[in-house]
Amino acid sequence: MPGLYRRTLFCAQQVLGGPVALARYLRAQPATLAAWLSGQEEMPDAVFLRVVDLLLDDMDALQRHAAAAARHLGQVDRVLDLKKD
Repeated sequence: MPGLYRRTLFCAQQVLGGPVALARYLRAQPATLAAWLSGQEEMPDAVFLRVVDLLLDDMDALQRHAAAAARHLGQVDRVLDLKKD
């Protein structure tokens, strides 16, 4: 599982904007986060679950944003279709 734990940490860094923000979110020392990312130390399961929760929340937000954008584009398409007539 170490590879999975490290991949989730890398994804979470992207979501939050970098290792400093992720360390702050996880309430971990930057050196500890670096050790987890490098595989030198094993990340506790409770921390892993916090990271997964963050990523799932981010996916939910992306899905809501995509749905809103699709609705907006649908409205724009309808307006453009009306202008053609």
